[in-house]
Amino acid sequence: MGAIRTVDVNDRFICKHLRTGMHEVARTGWSMSGIGDEAGLDIRRQIQAHKLLGWNYIEPRKVNNIFGDPGNIVTIDDTSFEGVAQILRDANMRVSGLASGIANWEIEVTKPIKNDIALLERAIPRMETLDTRFIRIMSWKWKHEAGKPLVPENEIGPLVISRMRELIKPLAGTNIVALIENCAGWAGDNAANFLRLMEEVDSPNLGFLYDTGNPVSYEKDPWELYQGVKPYIYAVHLKDARWEAGQNSKTYTIRDNMAFEDSETYTYLGKGQGMVKEIVTDLLKSGYCGIFSSEPHIAAVIHKAKTASQEELFGSYLLYGLGINKFMSEIEWEIKLGGFALKDDVLNFAFE
Repeated sequence: MGAIRTVDVNDRFICKHLRTGMHEVARTGWSMSGIGDEAGLDIRRQIQAHKLLGWNYIEPRKVNNIFGDPGNIVTIDDTSFEGVAQILRDANMRVSGLASGIANWEIEVTKPIKNDIALLERAIPRMETLDTRFIRIMSWKWKHEAGKPLVPENEIGPLVISRMRELIKPLAGTNIVALIENCAGWAGDNAANFLRLMEEVDSPNLGFLYDTGNPVSYEKDPWELYQGVKPYIYAVHLKDARWEAGQNSKTYTIRDNMAFEDSETYTYLGKGQGMVKEIVTDLLKSGYCGIFSSEPHIAAVIHKAKTASQEELFGSYLLYGLGINKFMSEIEWEIKLGGFALKDDVLNFAFE
C-alpha cells in the first residue's frame, strides 16, 4: 500500500493545478457548467440554454443519437458522438467533463467489472476529442433497497477498493481524472471511506466530485462530508434539497436515522438543507478554480425516472440557471465586501 499523498488545501486550489481541458493553460478562475440533459435531450437545445445563461461549459450526460433516441455520451454510437462533438465545436461550447454512468447506483458491487472497464476505455478517446480531463463515476451500488449490504460489511471496503484499482488502470499515464461522486456507492458515502480508498489505490487519476444536494438525500451532514473531502474536489454539482416529514408526523431532520421513500424535495439553491451557500463560500475563499455544474433535479430526476416535456425542461433549467447566476454573484460580492450580506432588493435591482 502506498502512503497517501499529502495535500495542502491552500495549494490544492491554486488555479494552475485545475486545467479542465487536456491541452488547456492554467485556469484563472471558476467556471459554470451544467448537466445539459435537464434542459432537454437535443444537444442544440442544451447549448442554447447554456448560451442564454452565459455559461461556456457543458457537462454532457444524456443526448439524443442520430435516430432521436437518448443515450449516455459514453455509450451512444460513434456516428452520433461525432455529430454531437461537431455541434459542440461549432458552438464553441467547451466540455467540463463527462457525466458517465460508470459504476453508478444501478450497478451492483458484486457484478462483473468488465463492462465498467470497457465503458471507461470507450470514454478515453471521446474525452480527447472533447478536450476534457474529467469523467464522473461512482463506486457501485452496495446496499439492497431495504438498506442491507449486498456483501458482509467487513468485505465491502476491500471489494470496492480492489474494483476501483482495476477500473482505473486504463487511465495510468494519462492526465484524466475519474471523479467519484458522493452519490450511491461506498466510496462516496462518507469522507472516511473515500480517504481510505484514496490511500489504498494511491493514484493521481482519482478525485472527488462534490454534489451539494446529495448529502441531504442520503442523510449525511453536508459540512462534515465536505470538509473531509475538500482537498480532493475538482468539480461541484449544484443542487439543494430538504427532507419532508413523509408519512410520519414526527419532525424530520437530516440527522435522524430514518428514511421515507421519496422524502427529499429538491429546491432552489439556498432553500434546502445542503448548506450550499456555506460550502460554495468556503470554496471560493479557498481559491477554488474548478467547475460548478448545475444539476437542478426540479423538472427531471434521472435516478427516479422523473421527467417532463422538453418545453418544461428547458424553461425550468433556464429559471434555475438564472437563480444560480444570482446566487453565485451574491456570494462573490459578499466575499468582496468582507461578509456584508446583500439584501434581495439590491440584488433584484442589479439583475433587472
